[in-house]
Amino acid sequence: MSKKDSNKNSKSKKRDSPDEKEWDWSDTALADASKELMLATDVKQLLLTRGEKKQNLKGKKHDMIEFLKEKYDVELKEPIEDLTVKEISCELRLRLLDDSPAKKDILIQRLKGEIDATAPPPKKRKRGQKAKNQPKVYVTLYTPPADEENNSTKVLGVFKSKKKAHEKAIEQLMDDIEKKYGDNTEKKKKKAKEIIEEIDEENDYNKRYDAASEAVVKAYGGKEDDAPYCEVTLTHYDTK
Repeated sequence: MSKKDSNKNSKSKKRDSPDEKEWDWSDTALADASKELMLATDVKQLLLTRGEKKQNLKGKKHDMIEFLKEKYDVELKEPIEDLTVKEISCELRLRLLDDSPAKKDILIQRLKGEIDATAPPPKKRKRGQKAKNQPKVYVTLYTPPADEENNSTKVLGVFKSKKKAHEKAIEQLMDDIEKKYGDNTEKKKKKAKEIIEEIDEENDYNKRYDAASEAVVKAYGGKEDDAPYCEVTLTHYDTK
């Protein structure tokens, strides 16, 4: 075995690979950047998970995809167990695997290939039935705080507009911020009001969504696993 091969094997062993498959960008939802299989917020999350600084997440989605593929690998260097549910779900979408809401340990098993995570196949059409263009819809998902009794992920709504889906997520996160601080001291109430007003000042819904997501984590002491969160996923609506 050559020294190059030896180094390659050593490097791959250090990584917490999702399964035995050697993932390449050509195997993922980002193989063709022109296809809208992932949202811009997902691409940003993939970069953040791989250690990219937030100030570098600029430009159009296509440019961020190219930057991601040039600088990083599909496989992760850090243990999957250290990721948040939000980060794991995004990694599943990247690999075109089942990202439907589930507990963290189930999502980890899917990503590692320990259980079947194949996305459900499309329904077969009857003979002679013409193919229909399935409209795109955006689903807003919400996971309550970890300390809530019922903290399973739920659907807040399904929207034709990506902007409306994000606005629903922002509305929920702002409610959570207010609830977290609202019944507390006057100082914290004032802080909550300032945060919400600051978020409202942003005209770009993507920036407002990012600001709300950051603010709710701060409200929970910077602990992402404890804080509630929302995510918007792109899917196709079966009209049948």
